[in-house]
Amino acid sequence: MEADFFNVKTVEAGWWRPTQVGELVLSALSADEVTKTDLEVSNKGREAFILHGVLTPAECRHMVERTEREGYEPMREFTTASRSNTRLMIDDRELADAIWPRVKALVPEVAIKSGQTWSVVGLNHRWRFCRHRRHLTVVYTPGQHCEPHVDAAYKPSSSERSLFTFMLYLNEGFGGGATVFLEGERHAVTPLTGMALVFEHNIVHEGERLASDVKYIMRTEVMYRRQPKNWG
Repeated sequence: MEADFFNVKTVEAGWWRPTQVGELVLSALSADEVTKTDLEVSNKGREAFILHGVLTPAECRHMVERTEREGYEPMREFTTASRSNTRLMIDDRELADAIWPRVKALVPEVAIKSGQTWSVVGLNHRWRFCRHRRHLTVVYTPGQHCEPHVDAAYKPSSSERSLFTFMLYLNEGFGGGATVFLEGERHAVTPLTGMALVFEHNIVHEGERLASDVKYIMRTEVMYRRQPKNWG
């Protein structure tokens, strides 16, 4: 299964830059300020880790405000029984290139998959912004959620593919809404503003049902290129 690439919205270049502070967004932090915490969430040795402080609170607030203006839509390719959040998809290579220098040194440079060597390229330029709410309608309903699943890879060619999910949390303080890994012992990751959760696609996980308020995330993938057998 390929990554979910539907209903992509076209926006103006630099849409995510806050005009009130000029070019401050995605320039205030250096890579040295981002820290890494490894997670043990898989009984099969699969990798997952947290990157702290990838985005500033101001950057996250601006992302939320701008995406709300662009508008979120239902995920038509999924039933509300499995995924009930709304989503906005945007292609933005500039945004991917702006975030990548902050995290590059902390992401696996080389990965081995099925006996083949893959070297890191950068972040996929397709961003999925997701909004989870406590109520689906004005009538009381269960909170929005995402049932247990594994993430799909993006494979633009036989020599390039994604290996890791890259998920940024844009807010915190809501009830529920943790990302829960289910491979081995249950491990819940509580969202913090500006934090990135990075993990191999094939780790089973779910989005915990939201109990209150609204949750915002933005996600993409870490891309890798296959190397020849005599590489390195």
